Amino acid sequence: MNTANDKAVLISIHPEHVQKILTGEKCLEFRRRWTAQHVSKLVIYATAPTRKIVAIAEIKTIHIGNSTALWQKAKELGGGLTRERLIQYFAGVNMGFAIELGKIRRFHSPVNPQDFFPEFYPPQSFSFVPENTLKSLQKEYIRQKNFSKSRVLFVAGVHGVGKSTLCENFSKTKNVMFRSAGKLIAEAKKIESLTKTVADVDGNQNLLVNQVRRIRDTGSPLILDGHFAVFNTKLKPVPVASSVFSDLGVDGVILITDRPDDIANRLASRDGKSIDISAIAALQKVEEIRAKQVAKELCVPFAKIKPTQYKLFFEKAELFLS
Repeated sequence: MNTANDKAVLISIHPEHVQKILTGEKCLEFRRRWTAQHVSKLVIYATAPTRKIVAIAEIKTIHIGNSTALWQKAKELGGGLTRERLIQYFAGVNMGFAIELGKIRRFHSPVNPQDFFPEFYPPQSFSFVPENTLKSLQKEYIRQKNFSKSRVLFVAGVHGVGKSTLCENFSKTKNVMFRSAGKLIAEAKKIESLTKTVADVDGNQNLLVNQVRRIRDTGSPLILDGHFAVFNTKLKPVPVASSVFSDLGVDGVILITDRPDDIANRLASRDGKSIDISAIAALQKVEEIRAKQVAKELCVPFAKIKPTQYKLFFEKAELFLS
């Protein structure tokens, strides 16, 4: 990350689009105007609700053209938006800019912009980053990278959706540690297993955070199989607080979903228990809503995958753990 001859600009991006950049779905960032100076880096500020600097991106090249030409680039390279939104964004300008992104260096812990910019305000288009500020940001990235001994990929989904099988196969193939949130909590309680209903949601989550912190101290990346929502004792879906996932230091989220009737059949075959399909559907709905919300709040990459999509799971897991 040598800063010699580097020139960087700060840009504001909505967390929805930041997520797409971090997952590689969005490789172009569009701007109605751009500087004539050579710029090699983007400092990415995620707007509300994140309000943090989340990454530093290398700039490969700048594409210039009308909305039709830029849409062709978006289809070719990955624009992360629809044709309608692109045309709407460039309405009123003859020529626009598409910034092609290269290597993305994501801060493990998004940083407060006021710590680096004394009079910070989110730029509407872009603002230049002083050389000393860029150096400070890059030193902070290296500090976090060295300090963060392991990354945590959170793989979520309701009981019986098939997430453990995907995690176990990835763990064995890639030699990455895999743990179930339920088993970690059970170990902390010194019991053999947990029921599928949870009476003390907050207490269990605190136990989980402490267990994961111990694992991270070993320096190993971790795949954690868990939930964004659980049944309480009345079989009512209860969302897990966002603070839990922040405390866990989650670096990426993969949500596994399936047809509720297939999940019910799998549970009946595996556990010999019958669960109402409507209850599974309700829980899975809350699980998906919370997974997307938390990933957006934490500004971490998110992917939704079916249990049969082994190749896609491996691709996303490797990317999110890198």
